[in-house]
Amino acid sequence: MPLALTADGTPLRHLALALCETTPPMADNVAATVVDAVAVWVTQDNRLTMGRISADGVQLVASVALGDTPVDYLVLTPRGDVIYSLSGNQLTSWRVSGEALTLSGTATLPTAGPWRLALLSGGYSLVVYTEGGKIFQWFDVPGTDGLRLTEIRDFPQRETHDMQLLPEASRQVFATLTPQGELSLFASKQSAAVLTQQVAAQAQHMVFSAHGKALLLKTPTQWYAYRVDNPYPDIGWRGLWQRVWYENYPQPDFIWQSTAADDSYQAKFSLVPLLAGSLKAALYAMLFATPLALAAAVYTACFMTPGLRRWVKPTLEVMGALPTVVVGLIAALWLAPHVETYLSAILALPLLCTLGVLGVGVLTARWIKGREVLLLMPVLLLIVLGVCWFAPALEVSLFGQPLFQWMDGNFVQRNALVAAIALGFALIPLIFSLAEDDLFNVPTRLSQGFLALGATPWQTLWHVVLPSASAGIFAAIMLSFGRAVGETMIVLMATGNTPIVDAGLLQGLRSLAANIAIEMPDAVMGSGHFCVLFLTALVLFIFTFVVNTLAETLRQRLRRRYRDEGDHA
Repeated sequence: MPLALTADGTPLRHLALALCETTPPMADNVAATVVDAVAVWVTQDNRLTMGRISADGVQLVASVALGDTPVDYLVLTPRGDVIYSLSGNQLTSWRVSGEALTLSGTATLPTAGPWRLALLSGGYSLVVYTEGGKIFQWFDVPGTDGLRLTEIRDFPQRETHDMQLLPEASRQVFATLTPQGELSLFASKQSAAVLTQQVAAQAQHMVFSAHGKALLLKTPTQWYAYRVDNPYPDIGWRGLWQRVWYENYPQPDFIWQSTAADDSYQAKFSLVPLLAGSLKAALYAMLFATPLALAAAVYTACFMTPGLRRWVKPTLEVMGALPTVVVGLIAALWLAPHVETYLSAILALPLLCTLGVLGVGVLTARWIKGREVLLLMPVLLLIVLGVCWFAPALEVSLFGQPLFQWMDGNFVQRNALVAAIALGFALIPLIFSLAEDDLFNVPTRLSQGFLALGATPWQTLWHVVLPSASAGIFAAIMLSFGRAVGETMIVLMATGNTPIVDAGLLQGLRSLAANIAIEMPDAVMGSGHFCVLFLTALVLFIFTFVVNTLAETLRQRLRRRYRDEGDHA
C-alpha cells in the first residue's frame, strides 16, 4: 500500500528508515511486540521531517527547516534516535527528544570531498569518507555540556578514485574497494587495515553476509563470491596494550569489559588493568609481608634461643600449608568489614607497632636475651587493642562520621588493603622459611671471626651475615613475588574484582589469575574472549616463569658459593 509522506506531494531528496520494536501494554496484562518504522526524509525544499510508520499509516512527529544549503547525505541510527545530515562539508547531528528534533552538534569537515556517510554496527559510530580514500570515525563523546560529536581516529588508505565503502551488519568492521579491485578490511579499534587483498576489478556493488563470513561482488559481466576469514578483527596489539577511545567514553582509556547485555556492545580486551591489578596486589602484599617475615627470620636465626627456635620455625612453616581459599574466605567475610570499621586504626598500626618493637628492644636489650618475643607479643597485642578501641571515637570526633563514610567514593570495602593483608599473611611463611634457612646457614666462622675482632652482634649481622645471605634473601623475595602475582583465590575473594588502573590502596582491583578463574567458565569456545583468556594465561606463565627462574638461579649461586666455605675460611 503506497504511503504519502508529504501532504502536498513535495518530492523527496533523501529518505532513511529504522525499524524499532515496542511493547505497548494490552488488555489482561498481555504485552505483544510491535515493529514500527521510524522514517526521516528531506524534501525538495530542504526540510527535514520525521515520522512513524505503522499499520495505521504515517504519523508525522517533527519537521525543521535546514536553510539554503542542500543536504547531500542522510543517515538514521538503527534505534531511530539520532539523525546525521551532510551538506557540503558541514556535518550535522540531530537528536530525537520526545516529539521534537533537537540540534545536537555540528562539525566542519576538510574542504576536499565530496563526503559520504556510513554507520558501523550498533549505530554509535559514524564513518565519514570520500571516494578519494579519506576515512574518519566519529561518535558522540560525553562532556560537561552534554554529548559532542567528535572525530576519533582516521584510517590510512591510499588515494584513489571512486572508492566504495561497506560496513558489516553485526561487527564494527567495514571494507573498502577500489575500481582496480583492491579490497581492504578495517576494524574500528585497529589503526591500520587488518587485510588487503586483490579481488575482481570494476566491481559495481558489494555486500557482506549476515556474520561477515562471505562477500559478494557484482561486476558488469558476472558475480564473484569470496569466503572471508576474519574471526577476531577487534583483537590486536593496540587493543590489548594501548589506550583505545571506545564509544560513549569521554577519552581513550584502558578498559576490560568482556560481556554486556547490549547487542551493540563493543568488546574491550585491554590487559593493562589486569596486569596492573596483579602487580598492585603483589606489591602491596610484599610491602606488608617482607618486613615482618625478614625481621622474624633475622631474629629467629641470629638472636632467638635454640629451644624457642625449635617451636617458632615449624609453627610459621605450618602456616604456609593453610589453603589459600580459606584465607580468602576469611578476608572476604571477616577481615573486610573489620578493615572498614577500624580503617584509621589499621593505617596507623604499622607506625605504632614499629615504635612498640623498638621500645621493647631498647628496654630488654640488657636483661633479656633470646626471649624478647615473650614480652613483645603482649605489648603488640595491647597496642592493637588500644588503637582499635580509640580510633573509631577519634574518627567521629574529627570527621563527624566513620572515616570510610567520609571518604565517600574513594573507598570500597573489598580493596587492595584487604588483599595485601590476606595475601601477605599467606606469603610470610614462604619468605620467612627461605630467608631464615639462608641466614642460619651462613658459616659460623665468618660471624665468630668478626665478633672476635671486637664487633657487636648487630654489627656482625649488618656487615657479615646479611651480605652473605643477601642472594638467598633476594631469591626468597622474588619467589614470593612470583607466587603473589599468580595467586588466585585470595585476590578473587578479597577484592572487588574491578578491572581498573588505579594505584589507590583503598580501591578494588582484578588480577590476571582471578580474571581467568572468573570468566573462563562462561567464555564461548573459540571466541575472541576465549582466545584472550588463553593469552592472559600465557602472559601470567611467562611472567612467573621469568621471576622464579631468576630467583632459583640466585639461590643456586648462593649454594655453590658457600659449599666449601669452611675449607676456604
